Amino acid sequence: MVPSKPMIDQASAQAKTEQWVRALKILSVLVVASAALLAGYAMWMKGQESKSLKAFSALAQADAIEARVLRGAKVLSQDPVEALREASENERSAYLAALEKVRSEHPRTTAAHLAALRLGRWAAETSDWAKAESYYRDLLGELRGRQNLIYASMASEALGVVYENQGRWEDALKVFDSALASDESTLKPLLMLGKARVLSSLKKTEEAKAVYDSIVQNFPNSPYSQQARALAVKVSL
Repeated sequence: MVPSKPMIDQASAQAKTEQWVRALKILSVLVVASAALLAGYAMWMKGQESKSLKAFSALAQADAIEARVLRGAKVLSQDPVEALREASENERSAYLAALEKVRSEHPRTTAAHLAALRLGRWAAETSDWAKAESYYRDLLGELRGRQNLIYASMASEALGVVYENQGRWEDALKVFDSALASDESTLKPLLMLGKARVLSSLKKTEEAKAVYDSIVQNFPNSPYSQQARALAVKVSL
């Protein structure tokens, strides 16, 4: 039996209503999910801020020790590392322990990056090259994203210098080249100076001069340009 037209219209209307109800349910689910995501993101951001504050609070303990030894330094403008050299063994141990605590308890935070750079420098200043290399390499391994370019450049430059001090010219060159490979790398003139020094040590005089010339050309009227000019002359002798 063929249903009458009104029954067809009623069935069609019912189907449309069911589709609309399903669409409304889906929309409600999406709205709730979006709200949950936004709430979760807000909580995550709040957690990140809290995490960062705790990390910098821990780093402040090392800052306090630096400030204390600098106040007792004979030279007002003395470098913190030099002041720590002259400080007591207890002060130095407390300083290093504070930095290590930041690294272990607040990993992958900006404060932890800064702590690693300080620990690496202290190790390098005391000629503990293996430990300095470990700090810088570990830091480079965990740095990701554009927001960390400055720390990556600092760690690369420092690691290159560590290799230079050991006469590991090829290793140093790889580090400088890797850091300079990105157009977004920061501290570029400093990294270029490092590369030129290594090329000079490898007796690649013309390549070293080319890098020095590039520094002068791209960073005129800067301290780096002045250094490059002086070192280029020295290479030519």
